[in-house]
Amino acid sequence: MVHHLERCLPHHLRSFVDSILFEEWFHRFVVSIPPARPVLLFMDGHLSHIQMKLIKLARLHSIYIILFPPHTTHLYQPLDRGVFKPLKNSFECESRKLMRKNKLKRLKR
Repeated sequence: MVHHLERCLPHHLRSFVDSILFEEWFHRFVVSIPPARPVLLFMDGHLSHIQMKLIKLARLHSIYIILFPPHTTHLYQPLDRGVFKPLKNSFECESRKLMRKNKLKRLKR
């Protein structure tokens, strides 16, 4: 059985993105986002992401691309640092409180 994400997202067996895979992803991105414009798209500045035809497509759809330096997004991805990390910390703190209060060794899903 094919996993749902494998059907929805382009992927590569070697786990890295090449220009063909990125182009496929970008086309799916353009048609999947809401119609409200403009849109900011933050991306790794890897060479596979910098293609003139995709830049023109982005401009046509009022998508503004902000490139981070290549191979550095793990250092400052906005959602990871500003949303998910605080959420994860709060969840862990509340989970520990709940476990102590109810004398649980672990939480079940």
